[in-house]
Amino acid sequence: MNSRLYFPLYVAACIAFLAIPLWHISLLAWSTDKYSHILIVPFISAYFLYDRRHESFAQSIVPGQTKAAGIITILSGLAMRLIVWKQPVGSAQQDSLAALAFVLLIIGGFVLLHGFPRGARFPLLFLALMVPLPDAVMGRIIAFLQQGSGDVVSALYSLLGIPFLREGVVFHLPRGSIEIAQECSGIRSSIALLVLSLIAGEMLLRSVWRKLLLTASILPLVLIKNGIRIVVLSLLGFYVSPSFLTGPLHRDGGILFWFLSLAIWTPWLTFLRRSEAKRNHSNQIPADSPALPEVSAI
Repeated sequence: MNSRLYFPLYVAACIAFLAIPLWHISLLAWSTDKYSHILIVPFISAYFLYDRRHESFAQSIVPGQTKAAGIITILSGLAMRLIVWKQPVGSAQQDSLAALAFVLLIIGGFVLLHGFPRGARFPLLFLALMVPLPDAVMGRIIAFLQQGSGDVVSALYSLLGIPFLREGVVFHLPRGSIEIAQECSGIRSSIALLVLSLIAGEMLLRSVWRKLLLTASILPLVLIKNGIRIVVLSLLGFYVSPSFLTGPLHRDGGILFWFLSLAIWTPWLTFLRRSEAKRNHSNQIPADSPALPEVSAI
């Protein structure tokens, strides 16, 4: 049997081994906006592995230390699976531990069979996005996004000369009050931009620090996008029509502001690509290359 078939068969066995918890995780991702990305993560990882199959599966002999690391990772995944059995079915703890067990089993199996080549590192580590964050951690992230968005809103109101009184995430304006609710924190758009930046960085950039810069830019971008959305909706609601506070623009208009953030993010990606290309081009010119003959003016 072709050695490349071992890993797909191993993945199928892992899915069967964790079938019930994975089904609950799929239901969670389907019904909860902040976890909807989980459904596409394994397909993206599979695409990158397949696209880089000649590099990812090229290693025929895996060093002993690498095999040992793979076995340890598999054992860690099995330990997580044992813990999952003791958790209430469908609970948040079970979902997080089951997803972590699955990711560890997949990574460990690949490392054991094929090592950890460069082409396989991103798709394997990308699987970590399958793990739902514990409620306490997710709550802190959402609270941070609420506070950060509030800071942007305060700056925009001040810039526009609109008087307001701020109490945490509640803003009192002359014509009414607004609250930055958890649903308005931008957690879903933050995750979407995070996934997009990781994929774009892997496909279009080569240097690690530029990839990190691209990903780090997501946070201020999301806060600015949230602040603009909240200010626009509040001003339209208080000074144009109250229907803007509860209408389609409020409920379903997030995609418009997401494209706004994408319009800001794209030039930043373009700049990083051009700076990298320019640097690579300059490095290709030998330092001891002969100088061009001087051209005299006529």
